[in-house]
Amino acid sequence: MFSKLKNFFLRFLPVSKKTFNKVIDEQKKVMKSLMVDLAVKEHIYFKEYFSEYKPLKLGNETENYIAKDKKGSTFFIKLYFNEKINENLMKILELQQIICRLEGQGLPVLPYVNYGVSPRGVYSVYEWIDGQTLLAVLSKCTDKEKYQLGEKLGVTLRSLHDNNPAPNDYATRKWKAWVTSSVERYIDKYQKSKRSYEGDSHIIKHLRNNRSLLDERPLSLIHGDCNSRNVMVSKGGDITLIDFPLWMNRNRYYDPYYDLRDIYIYPLCPHFLTGYINGYTNSQPDDLFWQLLCYYSYTRYLKVALSQSRKSSYNTRYLQSLYMSFQNTSGFHPTWYLGERASSEYK
Repeated sequence: MFSKLKNFFLRFLPVSKKTFNKVIDEQKKVMKSLMVDLAVKEHIYFKEYFSEYKPLKLGNETENYIAKDKKGSTFFIKLYFNEKINENLMKILELQQIICRLEGQGLPVLPYVNYGVSPRGVYSVYEWIDGQTLLAVLSKCTDKEKYQLGEKLGVTLRSLHDNNPAPNDYATRKWKAWVTSSVERYIDKYQKSKRSYEGDSHIIKHLRNNRSLLDERPLSLIHGDCNSRNVMVSKGGDITLIDFPLWMNRNRYYDPYYDLRDIYIYPLCPHFLTGYINGYTNSQPDDLFWQLLCYYSYTRYLKVALSQSRKSSYNTRYLQSLYMSFQNTSGFHPTWYLGERASSEYK
């Protein structure tokens, strides 16, 4: 099997013998641990293997497709561009292990199927569900349905975090150092960009003056990009987490609350966001939770402010809304939070 795999890789990958052997050794470990037959015959250019496909707009660093094979089965495909093909291949093998572990824990994630190599890059293949993105669904929901979807997502994310803590010997001090250096890098780039958004000076000051919040934080595996486009909702209202970013791997751990910063939705959706927070905290968000949510949301502010080559009207409105959410509120409670009582009201 591996001789066939070697011949296949050498057709497409400009890798050294040392790098190739490292990939094969890693693949052997993956197959042994998961007891999965990866069926080398299916490792071919996906536009030839799949009878039909259409692109999805889910991210900027990958191409995403919905595809059907010749048997009519539907799949989700992520294609990682060719210039990082060796690096991406190794990361896909690591991400594959994570997805399979989460499946084993009963978490609603797209089941991993396979990976492949094409002339354009490496791709991973997942099963697909019949549904819509959370962003598309929310515009059609009642307030009660919005709350319930948020609560489901909050419970799911909390389960992911609680069941996948960092090892006991993992150095928590690395977290504060990483966040601090990232924030300073964002601030430096933002100030050099000469852009100006409402609240930027306040946010920069807040981020620099509240670094003590990052001390001794518990760390865990996280989704890494849990936004409203990366959550699918089935016709029956079940949710599924999709599109875990490739930079996630089994050796990096984060503050679980950091995972909550990406779900902020504009225009605001208070019922969904309240359900999300109540589901995650079991309707008991404390002051430290709100302070950290504010801090990490402000890091998101800087990331969005730098996300395009020039200012856009959408970014301006989004950032203004995010900034105002934590302004003039008691204890950093966001203005959109409807309170713990919403839990009983919308059950």
